[in-house]
Amino acid sequence: MQEEIQPLLSDLLFPSESDEPVEYFCAECPDGAAPLRPENMAPLLSLGPNVPIHEKDPESFWSFVTQERDWYDDFEQQRTESFQKLKMLLEENLTSIQYFEVGEIEVKLFILGRSQDKIEGITTTAVRT
Repeated sequence: MQEEIQPLLSDLLFPSESDEPVEYFCAECPDGAAPLRPENMAPLLSLGPNVPIHEKDPESFWSFVTQERDWYDDFEQQRTESFQKLKMLLEENLTSIQYFEVGEIEVKLFILGRSQDKIEGITTTAVRT
């Protein structure tokens, strides 16, 4: 799936206080078919023991970046279209899609799903002050 995602990620930035690139993520499934939980995300992401990890509805991520606004300029419209295509690609190729936020101010965002024996998806960073 990486070959299909990569062209969509070229120059794609997640809008926040600090626009950050969106990157492909892939890891081996930690517990076979068991759903990912915040408590088993730390080893998967090589995090320390006290890093806050929150699972949220994936739509809370997508609605922010896929909703078109009347006032968007060409750049913002193109970014929205890229996120719409990315969402469709992930939903067509992954099962059990989940959304995790890691951290407090500089928050790592993960949209992850299962693809055979792998966890795949995207990651980016949002700065929230």
